[in-house]
Amino acid sequence: MEQLNQLHMSIAKKVPGNFDGDEDFVIATCRMGISAHLLQKKLGLAGFSPNLQIAWYNFCSDVARTMIKESGPIGSWPDSFQGMVDFSDHFINIDFEKSEIGHQVSEALIAQFVERWSPFSATNFIFREMILAFLPDQVLDKQQLGTRRPWVEFFILLFFKVMVFIGSIMPDPKTETFPIFRNSRKNKEL
Repeated sequence: MEQLNQLHMSIAKKVPGNFDGDEDFVIATCRMGISAHLLQKKLGLAGFSPNLQIAWYNFCSDVARTMIKESGPIGSWPDSFQGMVDFSDHFINIDFEKSEIGHQVSEALIAQFVERWSPFSATNFIFREMILAFLPDQVLDKQQLGTRRPWVEFFILLFFKVMVFIGSIMPDPKTETFPIFRNSRKNKEL
Protein backbone atom coordinates (compact mmCIF):
# COMPACT_ATOMS: atom_id res chain seq x y z
CA MET A 1 0.00 0.00 0.00
CA GLU A 2 2.90 2.30 0.68
CA GLN A 3 4.09 1.90 -2.91
CA LEU A 4 0.56 2.52 -4.24
CA ASN A 5 0.20 5.64 -2.09
CA GLN A 6 3.59 6.90 -3.33
CA LEU A 7 2.56 6.26 -6.92
CA HIS A 8 -0.70 8.17 -6.45
CA MET A 9 1.07 11.11 -4.83
CA SER A 10 3.75 11.26 -7.52
CA ILE A 11 1.02 11.43 -10.16
CA ALA A 12 -0.94 13.93 -8.05
CA LYS A 13 2.02 16.32 -8.19
CA LYS A 14 1.58 16.43 -11.97
CA VAL A 15 -2.23 16.67 -11.90
CA PRO A 16 -3.20 18.26 -8.56
CA GLY A 17 -6.71 17.60 -7.29
CA ASN A 18 -7.18 14.30 -9.11
CA PHE A 19 -6.29 12.08 -6.13
CA ASP A 20 -8.38 13.72 -3.43
CA GLY A 21 -11.93 12.38 -3.82
CA ASP A 22 -13.02 9.85 -1.20
CA GLU A 23 -15.37 8.26 -3.72
CA ASP A 24 -12.59 7.30 -6.13
CA PHE A 25 -10.68 5.41 -3.44
CA VAL A 26 -13.83 3.90 -1.90
CA ILE A 27 -15.26 2.59 -5.19
CA ALA A 28 -11.99 0.91 -6.18
CA THR A 29 -11.69 -0.79 -2.80
CA CYS A 30 -15.36 -1.75 -2.65
CA ARG A 31 -15.27 -3.28 -6.12
CA MET A 32 -12.17 -5.26 -5.15
CA GLY A 33 -14.12 -6.76 -2.26
CA ILE A 34 -17.47 -7.39 -3.91
CA SER A 35 -16.60 -8.33 -7.51
CA ALA A 36 -16.48 -12.11 -6.97
CA HIS A 37 -19.72 -11.89 -4.97
CA LEU A 38 -21.40 -9.97 -7.80
CA LEU A 39 -19.99 -12.42 -10.35
CA GLN A 40 -21.61 -15.29 -8.45
CA LYS A 41 -24.92 -13.38 -8.29
CA LYS A 42 -24.72 -12.73 -12.04
CA LEU A 43 -24.38 -16.49 -12.51
CA GLY A 44 -27.58 -17.05 -10.52
CA LEU A 45 -25.77 -18.28 -7.42
CA ALA A 46 -26.17 -17.10 -3.84
CA GLY A 47 -23.00 -15.02 -3.69
CA PHE A 48 -20.69 -14.91 -0.68
CA SER A 49 -21.68 -16.60 2.56
CA PRO A 50 -22.21 -14.28 5.55
CA ASN A 51 -18.79 -15.25 6.98
CA LEU A 52 -17.04 -14.56 3.68
CA GLN A 53 -18.82 -11.21 3.46
CA ILE A 54 -17.50 -10.30 6.91
CA ALA A 55 -13.99 -11.43 5.97
CA TRP A 56 -13.97 -9.39 2.74
CA TYR A 57 -15.45 -6.37 4.52
CA ASN A 58 -12.74 -6.52 7.20
CA PHE A 59 -9.98 -6.95 4.62
CA CYS A 60 -11.22 -4.04 2.48
CA SER A 61 -11.67 -1.86 5.56
CA ASP A 62 -8.04 -2.51 6.51
CA VAL A 63 -6.95 -1.62 2.97
CA ALA A 64 -9.02 1.57 3.01
CA ARG A 65 -7.47 2.65 6.32
CA THR A 66 -4.01 2.55 4.72
CA MET A 67 -4.93 4.59 1.62
CA ILE A 68 -3.82 8.19 1.46
CA LYS A 69 -5.36 10.81 -0.79
CA GLU A 70 -3.85 14.24 -1.43
CA SER A 71 -5.41 15.76 1.69
CA GLY A 72 -4.85 12.75 3.95
CA PRO A 73 -6.72 9.56 4.87
CA ILE A 74 -10.04 8.57 3.33
CA GLY A 75 -12.83 10.29 5.25
CA SER A 76 -15.72 7.90 4.69
CA TRP A 77 -16.12 4.15 4.41
CA PRO A 78 -19.23 1.89 4.27
CA ASP A 79 -20.19 0.24 7.57
CA SER A 80 -20.82 -3.29 6.21
CA PHE A 81 -20.38 -5.59 3.23
CA GLN A 82 -23.90 -4.67 2.09
CA GLY A 83 -22.85 -1.04 2.48
CA MET A 84 -20.02 -1.75 0.03
CA VAL A 85 -22.54 -3.25 -2.43
CA ASP A 86 -24.90 -0.29 -1.93
CA PHE A 87 -22.07 2.23 -2.43
CA SER A 88 -21.07 0.47 -5.65
CA ASP A 89 -24.66 0.54 -6.92
CA HIS A 90 -24.93 4.23 -6.03
CA PHE A 91 -21.61 5.09 -7.69
CA ILE A 92 -22.41 3.19 -10.89
CA ASN A 93 -25.72 5.04 -11.17
CA ILE A 94 -24.21 8.53 -10.84
CA ASP A 95 -24.99 10.46 -14.02
CA PHE A 96 -21.38 11.09 -15.10
CA GLU A 97 -20.85 12.72 -18.46
CA LYS A 98 -19.49 10.46 -21.15
CA SER A 99 -15.92 11.36 -22.04
CA GLU A 100 -13.40 10.27 -24.61
CA ILE A 101 -10.73 9.93 -21.91
CA GLY A 102 -13.00 7.61 -19.89
CA HIS A 103 -13.62 5.56 -23.01
CA GLN A 104 -9.90 5.33 -23.82
CA VAL A 105 -8.98 4.30 -20.26
CA SER A 106 -11.70 1.64 -20.25
CA GLU A 107 -10.56 0.29 -23.61
CA ALA A 108 -6.95 0.24 -22.40
CA LEU A 109 -7.89 -1.75 -19.29
CA ILE A 110 -9.86 -4.24 -21.38
CA ALA A 111 -6.99 -4.51 -23.88
CA GLN A 112 -4.58 -5.21 -21.02
CA PHE A 113 -6.81 -8.05 -19.78
CA VAL A 114 -7.17 -9.47 -23.31
CA GLU A 115 -3.42 -9.30 -23.91
CA ARG A 116 -2.74 -11.07 -20.61
CA TRP A 117 -5.24 -13.92 -20.95
CA SER A 118 -6.09 -14.49 -24.61
CA PRO A 119 -3.88 -17.30 -25.96
CA PHE A 120 -4.35 -16.39 -29.66
CA SER A 121 -5.37 -13.23 -31.47
CA ALA A 122 -8.33 -15.16 -32.87
CA THR A 123 -9.74 -15.47 -29.32
CA ASN A 124 -9.31 -11.81 -28.39
CA PHE A 125 -12.99 -11.03 -29.00
CA ILE A 126 -14.03 -13.78 -26.54
CA PHE A 127 -11.88 -12.30 -23.77
CA ARG A 128 -13.21 -8.82 -24.51
CA GLU A 129 -16.75 -10.21 -24.35
CA MET A 130 -15.85 -11.84 -21.01
CA ILE A 131 -15.22 -8.40 -19.52
CA LEU A 132 -18.36 -6.94 -21.12
CA ALA A 133 -20.46 -9.84 -19.80
CA PHE A 134 -19.74 -8.86 -16.20
CA LEU A 135 -19.80 -5.07 -16.48
CA PRO A 136 -23.03 -3.33 -15.46
CA ASP A 137 -25.09 -1.90 -18.33
CA GLN A 138 -24.52 1.62 -16.97
CA VAL A 139 -20.74 1.21 -17.29
CA LEU A 140 -21.03 -0.10 -20.85
CA ASP A 141 -23.08 2.94 -21.74
CA LYS A 142 -21.03 5.60 -19.90
CA GLN A 143 -17.70 4.29 -21.15
CA GLN A 144 -19.06 3.74 -24.69
CA LEU A 145 -17.90 0.12 -24.80
CA GLY A 146 -20.58 -1.13 -27.18
CA THR A 147 -23.11 -3.85 -26.60
CA ARG A 148 -22.69 -7.45 -25.58
CA ARG A 149 -23.11 -10.29 -28.03
CA PRO A 150 -25.91 -12.32 -26.36
CA TRP A 151 -24.85 -15.65 -27.85
CA VAL A 152 -21.25 -15.19 -26.66
CA GLU A 153 -22.41 -13.96 -23.25
CA PHE A 154 -24.56 -17.10 -22.87
CA PHE A 155 -21.54 -19.38 -23.35
CA ILE A 156 -19.31 -17.23 -21.13
CA LEU A 157 -21.83 -17.36 -18.28
CA LEU A 158 -22.30 -21.09 -18.80
CA PHE A 159 -18.52 -21.61 -18.70
CA PHE A 160 -18.22 -19.68 -15.42
CA LYS A 161 -21.18 -21.55 -13.89
CA VAL A 162 -19.51 -24.86 -14.72
CA MET A 163 -16.18 -23.64 -13.32
CA VAL A 164 -17.78 -22.43 -10.08
CA PHE A 165 -19.65 -25.74 -9.76
CA ILE A 166 -16.48 -27.77 -10.34
CA GLY A 167 -14.66 -25.59 -7.82
CA SER A 168 -17.38 -26.20 -5.25
CA ILE A 169 -17.15 -30.00 -5.47
CA MET A 170 -13.38 -30.35 -5.81
CA PRO A 171 -11.07 -30.46 -2.78
CA ASP A 172 -9.01 -27.36 -2.05
CA PRO A 173 -5.92 -27.32 -4.27
CA LYS A 174 -2.58 -28.11 -2.69
CA THR A 175 -0.85 -25.59 -4.96
CA GLU A 176 -1.81 -22.15 -6.22
CA THR A 177 -4.08 -21.98 -9.27
CA PHE A 178 -1.98 -19.24 -10.81
CA PRO A 179 1.44 -19.62 -9.17
CA ILE A 180 3.54 -16.54 -8.74
CA PHE A 181 7.09 -17.07 -9.86
CA ARG A 182 8.66 -15.30 -6.92
CA ASN A 183 12.19 -15.82 -8.19
CA SER A 184 11.64 -14.50 -11.68
CA ARG A 185 13.41 -11.33 -12.72
CA LYS A 186 10.18 -9.82 -14.03
CA ASN A 187 8.44 -10.04 -10.64
CA LYS A 188 11.50 -8.69 -8.84
CA GLU A 189 11.29 -5.60 -11.03
CA LEU A 190 7.61 -5.14 -10.21
